[in-house]
Amino acid sequence: MQILKFTLLRLALAVAFFLGFHYLGMGILLAIAAGILCSAMVSFIFFPGQGNAAAEQLRTIVEGRPKRRRIDEIQEEVETSDLDDAVDPATPNAQADDRGGVEPGEDHR
Repeated sequence: MQILKFTLLRLALAVAFFLGFHYLGMGILLAIAAGILCSAMVSFIFFPGQGNAAAEQLRTIVEGRPKRRRIDEIQEEVETSDLDDAVDPATPNAQADDRGGVEPGEDHR
């Protein structure tokens, strides 16, 4: 709920600043940019409590989700399992080659 309140506050400030700047004769694009910038500054200076509460709620939501595994961790796990399956411990001097295959009897050291 804090995220919604803070978002609506920022949106209301941006619209108010936009209307004020547009009334003063600024062009539409410049009034939009100035309204967004001014609403960010005003909310940062005058409403830090609401911003911190929204950030805390967002952090709680994000931490509540299950962690995603990074792609390099998954690739490393797959490569390790492929190499473990490819090398037959019963074959003497068996070494896995770069492609994950096995060439029995050759020492690749």
